[in-house]
Amino acid sequence: MDDRTNFGYCTKVFTFVVDNNHLSVEKNQSRSEELVNCQGDTSCRSAVRDKYRQEYDKVQERIATCSGADQCVAVAKELRALQGDYSARIGEIQEKARMQGLDSLTPA
Repeated sequence: MDDRTNFGYCTKVFTFVVDNNHLSVEKNQSRSEELVNCQGDTSCRSAVRDKYRQEYDKVQERIATCSGADQCVAVAKELRALQGDYSARIGEIQEKARMQGLDSLTPA
């Protein structure tokens, strides 16, 4: 890959992750569980969001400050791995839904 190809790749991955989520599947599940455990308490929910916002901000900082193709590609590869984890998790959930007859388009 030349630098232009690397840049294009980085841009696509960054755009996907920025538009979606910077958290790993596990951290996103933890975040969701913590929000549920708040049982509607606004201050609790705000604290959970702030906690995970710090993680988001760290990744944003890495994206914004990467310099040179090698460093940016390394960050992009990490983010691409997150994307792969989410794709795998979505596949697991879709298969589970299909096997339980919840997907009306493709019955088990």
